[in-house]
Amino acid sequence: MTEKQAAQGPARPRKGKKPSGGARSAARLGAVQALYQLEHNPDADPRHVVTEFRAFRLGREIEGDQYADADQNLFADIVLGTIEQVHSIDDKLKGALAANWPLDRLESVLRAILRAATYELTARPDVPTAVVINEYMDVAHAFFDGAEPLSPMECWTGWPAISGPELFRQERENKAGLDRGFDGWMNFL
Repeated sequence: MTEKQAAQGPARPRKGKKPSGGARSAARLGAVQALYQLEHNPDADPRHVVTEFRAFRLGREIEGDQYADADQNLFADIVLGTIEQVHSIDDKLKGALAANWPLDRLESVLRAILRAATYELTARPDVPTAVVINEYMDVAHAFFDGAEPLSPMECWTGWPAISGPELFRQERENKAGLDRGFDGWMNFL
């Protein structure tokens, strides 16, 4: 996404590629868009951005795309919680990213996805880890089509992307008593 596009507002998923889930999926997609907007407008008040999204974006038709009604509370929690904890989240991400992929090298939409996912994984124990990972992989697929330079999985591990179900199968086989997170991938939590 260009700087000009960034100045125009939040990141937009590719045409026809919005996650297909319900209100909670829509909240996550909206949160990533709001976090993207906040990164490109650092002087913006996060609470104002949340209010703007609630009033004018979530559940609305924008440029011919109908967005699903979002879980308003989850949306606000992810956006405001991520912003409140962004420094500790970024420290965790920096420690988990492949050495040749510093956080500031990642595309800003991908940073927003990783930050939101990390916030949910660390601050929302009520949401199962598998749900969070699958949801944010769906959000990533809404923005990236596989031809992008790096998938979220490659950022964390340096490995080529593998599917969520395959990752869970591998990690279940290797699990060593961890309640949340994954050995070798999400152990930064």
